Amino acid sequence: MINNIQSTIPKIIIKRNGRLANNMFQVMLAYELKKRVPSAQIFGISLPEWGIEFAYSELVQPVLKMQRHNFDLDLAAYLLKSGIVGGILIEGWGMRLKNFPDADFYRKIFITDTKAVEVSDKQILLNVRSEDIVTGKYPRYYPLPFSFYEKIIDITGQQPVFMGQLDDSDYVQALRKKFNGAKFLPNNDPLVDFQTIRNARNVAISVSSFAWLASWLSETLESIHFPVAGLYDPLNLETLLMPVDDPRYHFYDLKFPSIEERTKVSATDWALQNNPIKLMTQQESKLRVLSAFTPQ
Repeated sequence: MINNIQSTIPKIIIKRNGRLANNMFQVMLAYELKKRVPSAQIFGISLPEWGIEFAYSELVQPVLKMQRHNFDLDLAAYLLKSGIVGGILIEGWGMRLKNFPDADFYRKIFITDTKAVEVSDKQILLNVRSEDIVTGKYPRYYPLPFSFYEKIIDITGQQPVFMGQLDDSDYVQALRKKFNGAKFLPNNDPLVDFQTIRNARNVAISVSSFAWLASWLSETLESIHFPVAGLYDPLNLETLLMPVDDPRYHFYDLKFPSIEERTKVSATDWALQNNPIKLMTQQESKLRVLSAFTPQ
């Protein structure tokens, strides 16, 4: 029985879950496992945007499922390499910086000929996520308050350029009215938006895995303004995406309304309020990360 298990090629199988950036995280997890188990083969996902193609494969039992974000890659690799499991099924995303220690490795993986929209050094790209999160349905996602953008513009003195999910929602209409002198880029293909963030010099990112990955993979960005809220806040105790050791990042403390509060006010009305935004010191940023490891 042991010999039969060991003779089987170790399989890392991706079960596609989410859209482009989430799928990229899944591919990154697969590569991190393969680094630990070089004999393993990756299966199960196609990302033509990046020229990535892994064929479909049946599961090999027993299988270890990796779900959501927080798991031990070294232990998973040991179970696979030793033949204790025949395969690993990646269902989650593993959005914790410790899982991906080498950004340069992924800069070489995620390469495309898709052209970015050019943004000058005197401009700051303000990424907007609206779409399905405007409703407040997802606890770790919510549109950013307009005071966040005002704070960034005031601190940097750079010309604002808005881009992203600029649909015709009430939130976006109010955003256009609030910043009627700013430049708004037309809606583009997601890969164009990804490359636009990645190739800019200065950016304020929305709370989204898409914006996080595009900025983290960038080799041109000089300043990344980062809202510590929702998915990005270590206090959620599941994801951990604050690169406090990267000098490009500037962290801003802000609070999303609770689920209960969201039922009492629209996202647009909340965004228009003068919500407090605080630029965090380096020490405050590190303490926020540390808080994720401190018993509450």
